[in-house]
Amino acid sequence: MASAVIPYFPSASHGTQQEKGYLPGLNWTEAAAQIMMQMQQVDLQLWGHSGRVARYAFLLAQAYGLDEDAQLSAALSGLLHDVGKLALPVELLCLPKRLSTAERTQVESHVALGVLQLQQLQVPPDIILAVAHHHERWDGSGYPSGLRGISTSLCGRILGVVDVFDALSTARPYKQAWQPQAVTDTLNAMAKNQKLDSILVEIFLSQVRSRML
Repeated sequence: MASAVIPYFPSASHGTQQEKGYLPGLNWTEAAAQIMMQMQQVDLQLWGHSGRVARYAFLLAQAYGLDEDAQLSAALSGLLHDVGKLALPVELLCLPKRLSTAERTQVESHVALGVLQLQQLQVPPDIILAVAHHHERWDGSGYPSGLRGISTSLCGRILGVVDVFDALSTARPYKQAWQPQAVTDTLNAMAKNQKLDSILVEIFLSQVRSRML
């Protein structure tokens, strides 16, 4: 069923779990697929971002040398990392301006909202943990928990790198897409300044980015 959730990847199954979520009669992968269809209808930009992050996370996990199960977990985590934004007003996500402090706090709540939704779906814990950690930073300056270094999950750190890459590389209501060199320079600076896992940034830029062209 996982192939219905992540169309960018080969058909595979995430173990043999058939956990039931809060959508009657559906296992968690089927329920997640319905959520993604809802996302496509509500916010095409968010849907496209989630699909790209899933693909990039899969490729980075593969380049890092993780096994096939972990690669699939990375992909599914990428696909679901922003599901909490479906609980926020669309107008807030599409504001063509810099967010106020109150607006930013509201947007940052999408992590906790997403974790809650995935827990209700009984999504595997490794995926939930990655979603919970995708905005944490290596130096502890991220959110929501201010975790540092390897206290964040590896998959969460993978999502952190590819999420930043896609956010910078694509146009948003409040900005144009950045030029490739500016994106590269920013990722390298974030690694140097201990915002992102430097090893993952190096692998992404040296091995993964060329495969995405």
